[in-house]
Amino acid sequence: MRHRRRQAALVLALLALAAWLSREQPAVVVEVVEAPPPAADEGCLQIEGPMALPMAGVDGDTGAPPKPAPFPPTRCLIDPEVVAFRPTGTVRQDRRSGAAFEAARFDDGALLLDTYADAIGGTVYLDGFSPAELSFVGGQCRVAKVVRQASVAGVIMPLMGADEGQVAVQGCGANVQVDPHGSFFAQIDPGPCTLFAVRRDGGVTVRSVPVELDPAPGEDVVVDLALPTWVAASAGLDLRQDEDGATRIGPVPPDGHAAELGLAEGDVILAVDGTDLAGLSLWDVSDLEVGPDGTEVVYTVLRDGEPVELTVTRATEP
Repeated sequence: MRHRRRQAALVLALLALAAWLSREQPAVVVEVVEAPPPAADEGCLQIEGPMALPMAGVDGDTGAPPKPAPFPPTRCLIDPEVVAFRPTGTVRQDRRSGAAFEAARFDDGALLLDTYADAIGGTVYLDGFSPAELSFVGGQCRVAKVVRQASVAGVIMPLMGADEGQVAVQGCGANVQVDPHGSFFAQIDPGPCTLFAVRRDGGVTVRSVPVELDPAPGEDVVVDLALPTWVAASAGLDLRQDEDGATRIGPVPPDGHAAELGLAEGDVILAVDGTDLAGLSLWDVSDLEVGPDGTEVVYTVLRDGEPVELTVTRATEP
């Protein structure tokens, strides 16, 4: 009899345990609170739009604070011509906490940006257009005048150094390498500008004859540039220019030919091979002093208030 009672008690206990395990679990309640608007910063313009966003107090899956909800895309006014062209590109936005790079896209005549509440401005970089400034004025996003770029293509001759990456095209807002065949292509700024090719021969840089361009927005220009056929050499002087445009000699190696001639750091050069340097840029001065290996160049140097002519033999630099 006692054995049967034990069996009955055990069965009842198992039934009670099964009923407790199969009971309906209560739902996890996630409190949704309204995030307060960020404090206004008088030193920084705020973007117009809703500032209070719903935010879950806790993530029901992980228990961690949720990621902040993104702000709605900001609509920026931009030229209709740009929207019609529908270029791709990026926007660099300046923030109080640093900078961010966001993709730009177009919709219904406006540039859309995934921006931030503390964005105060930036720069728009669109393919085929010159960079334009981005600003937030009175809560309104505006883009400065966007100008369509021009393009330039051509061939550099001779091909010396092209296959070694020693030849480039510079000027007009471009700085591109020439391919092994001497060809180049670059996006350039519209309007008057100067384009030229450069080649590194060891430690000496030689430049082609500059070409003056004045491309219209969207215009494609073809230009061929000619570099010297000889290997460039120089007198090995480190030339500098003052704010007033005076050309001076930089540090002079003690064992060099310039030091043997008595040239010293700070000496003012008045002319190179008889050409007055007044008003010339360092590029122009370099064009005068660079020449074939073994040739001579005459510097007119100001010494003790008097012009003195000194002849230096050009040599290639390793």
